[in-house]
Amino acid sequence: MTKKELIAKVCGQLNCTQKDARDFINCTLDTISDSLTNAEPVILRGFGVFDVKYREPRTGRNPTDGSAIQIAGRHAVSFKPANSIKDALIDK
Repeated sequence: MTKKELIAKVCGQLNCTQKDARDFINCTLDTISDSLTNAEPVILRGFGVFDVKYREPRTGRNPTDGSAIQIAGRHAVSFKPANSIKDALIDK
């Protein structure tokens, strides 16, 4: 599902204009981004948890020639789905 499709679906379910649905989704995504930028987890009960984790530096391999390369440490966003979503995926 693309952002455009999400906006159309929200618009249909809430009986609002596409502009209102787009503003709502953009505001929600901006708020989630701001929280993650400040290293604050975003907990959405029944959906899951977005969190920021630090990935340690490590040695990797260059796929073209197999030589060792150093991969820098970085912060990455992780998502842990709620049990209801995990269970729904098992049934598929």
